[in-house]
Amino acid sequence: MASPTEAEIQAQISACVDLLEEIYNFGSVNATNLVDLEDAIVQALEGDQSADVLTALSAIRSTVAAGVSGANAAALLGPLLLAYAKELDVPYRDPPSIFKELTDDFITGGKSVNSRNIAHGVPAAGGGNVGDGVLNRLVTDEEALEIENTTCDSKVALCTADEHGGGATEHEERFSIRGSHAEKDLLELTGSGKSGALVALSARHSQAYIRNPSFDDVSATALPAITGLTGWTVAGAIANLKNDATNFYRDYQGAASPASLRFDADERIYQNLNELGARFAPNVPVYVQIAYNREIGAGDGTLTLRWGTNSKSVVLAAQAGWNILRLDLDENLWFDNWNEEDPDVEVELSGRTTGYVLVDDLIVSPMTLFDGTWYALVGGETPFLRDDVFTWADTEAGAKIQTWLWRAFGLYLPHNNAGAETWVDP
Repeated sequence: MASPTEAEIQAQISACVDLLEEIYNFGSVNATNLVDLEDAIVQALEGDQSADVLTALSAIRSTVAAGVSGANAAALLGPLLLAYAKELDVPYRDPPSIFKELTDDFITGGKSVNSRNIAHGVPAAGGGNVGDGVLNRLVTDEEALEIENTTCDSKVALCTADEHGGGATEHEERFSIRGSHAEKDLLELTGSGKSGALVALSARHSQAYIRNPSFDDVSATALPAITGLTGWTVAGAIANLKNDATNFYRDYQGAASPASLRFDADERIYQNLNELGARFAPNVPVYVQIAYNREIGAGDGTLTLRWGTNSKSVVLAAQAGWNILRLDLDENLWFDNWNEEDPDVEVELSGRTTGYVLVDDLIVSPMTLFDGTWYALVGGETPFLRDDVFTWADTEAGAKIQTWLWRAFGLYLPHNNAGAETWVDP
């Protein structure tokens, strides 16, 4: 039997998706649908035979709900995914590997499916929060595509343990993260029903990847002047740097002598990631930030934070107090987009004309996955307390092919807004 062409495979997948969509519509979307009809019967029931009717209704609903389950969608679409692998001439049989090849092929060929058009929410701190940290969220994959294998519902992250309640370490408070309640079955998909955990990141977490992330481990004969900065290479002159044990951003568990690093002149410090033999999972983004203060020393210039080939700069002019310079929450946080031979982490002050600038508390950590997107919870100067909270919500316009690929395999393809995709929804 001749192998199907790509167009034929897409047509077969579209037909199966159309079937799944129509079953789902009959279940809960159409003006006359199973869920509403079931409810009407239940409300009208009375008499000795009610229990038997309820049993039959439950069986009917279970049958229809099973038809649109992720397992059934995978059983229906999985063989066609294998056909796509054969068409691409790749040996894989597992969906993640096939999707990786499909994604590369789609990007190279300018192909796409209709986007779910997800409006990803930004976690907002509760108005009564004591801690002044931020819950950072990454919704972009390594191909610069918006992530579309997430449930569009309301989510919350709640502090469940702080230093004095629950046994957490200061600046490393523990949070629960959860989606909305999942309804009875997939005919009423209103929430992910998922839950997980987050831990606030401190400089102590960075020590798994770099040395001396708070710049407080120094060699000196007469502080604040220093003769060495442990773990770091100074590109110019060590005399351009000072140790400031009075003005620092925050400490961390195990810090013997908290301090910040003072730049008195243009200077660059760097540390090769081979210093500690740092290893990163290629499929996990890495979050990087540093705290800085130009107000105390009335400093100016441009501060740059580099991580491999990725970098972010800020012009120092009128910022008050301590501020955060973080790498952009985009595709460049992914390993393949920042990796290079002998990658460094670097901090550089350039263009200074007056005063000095303080830096402290370099945070380096893999992000945490929850329901498809990635998170990095980082406290501020004031630690989080129990019941501090973040909330956010995602909404979508919807799509057929992309939605059922997600429900079947938890994955997605390169996508475009309606009208621009090459593989249109049925």
